[in-house]
Amino acid sequence: MRIILAATLLVICSASADAQVFYQYPGAPTVEPKHFDAGGYLSGGDNLFRFGGYGRLGLARYWDVGFEALVESQDSSWRGGAGGDVRYQLFPNTDKLPLDLAADAGFGFVSGDGVTIYQTPIGAVVSSPLRTDNGTVITPYLGIYAVYVRVKVKVTGVPDATNNDVEAMLRGGASVRFGEKLELYGTLQLGPDDLASIGINYSL
Repeated sequence: MRIILAATLLVICSASADAQVFYQYPGAPTVEPKHFDAGGYLSGGDNLFRFGGYGRLGLARYWDVGFEALVESQDSSWRGGAGGDVRYQLFPNTDKLPLDLAADAGFGFVSGDGVTIYQTPIGAVVSSPLRTDNGTVITPYLGIYAVYVRVKVKVTGVPDATNNDVEAMLRGGASVRFGEKLELYGTLQLGPDDLASIGINYSL
């Protein structure tokens, strides 16, 4: 009976494996060396509400790292999480080809109520800056990832259970930059969980 209960819990938790914790802010260009960006976001979808904050640090030309912390609520259950990623810009935009392309790899987890969900995404992001006549920069973007998901269930009186899976994720949207420091963005994400996010980014 306990084994059946553990298996049932694992199936339920795997179906809602929304541990998406890594770099909500979109776009392919990396942060300039020794510069720091910070921001926050709100996300919703699949009976889920999430809010979090992040920071990014430029390590070297075309290299940066990010870290993130969040709190989320789903079906009256609260969880906390954290994660990070490293990004390398493979191709910066030019006048002839105004496209930025970056590779991204991360790790994140959320945990609560005896369930811990880990995700390891690897993928690429492409974006293209469009400058308006008044100097505002609008940047549409698209990211494609393969995400390794591991779900662990540990409940008192029930045998521990673990499930592993690999899923695809598509993330797209656009950001709007006002001046040199402030940027607002909107994101739609499909898989492993479907989420819509809005956020703000500020270059320090």
